[in-house]
Amino acid sequence: MGETVKITEAQLKVLNVLWKAEKPICISEMITELKKQDIQWAYRTVSTFVGQLEQKGAVAGIKDQMTFYYYPLIEEKDFRKGEAKNLIKKHFGGSLKGFLAAFTGDEDLTQQEIKDMKEWVDKL
Repeated sequence: MGETVKITEAQLKVLNVLWKAEKPICISEMITELKKQDIQWAYRTVSTFVGQLEQKGAVAGIKDQMTFYYYPLIEEKDFRKGEAKNLIKKHFGGSLKGFLAAFTGDEDLTQQEIKDMKEWVDKL
């Protein structure tokens, strides 16, 4: 999936459940998983979010007898990467340096953090 899909915070909670599932799951199974996170949504609410995600091309469903089972069409790592790029573009003019500098604010980075960042940059 090439373009960035706009996902709301609520839709992301549903998508996170689908990413963690090892196989397509139904709405009832999603509700069970959400309850484990203390998210108490009604069947219709979860169904609405899944429908919205389907319209956005982020999720698809397959019917098995009378039940629909859903699975993600976008990879979690691709989504997160796109979200990070959008954040940097929107708030830091596309500057990764500006983004990283925002974390140093009033606090100095530890020597270990600096070392870790240097190693990360070298890998790039």
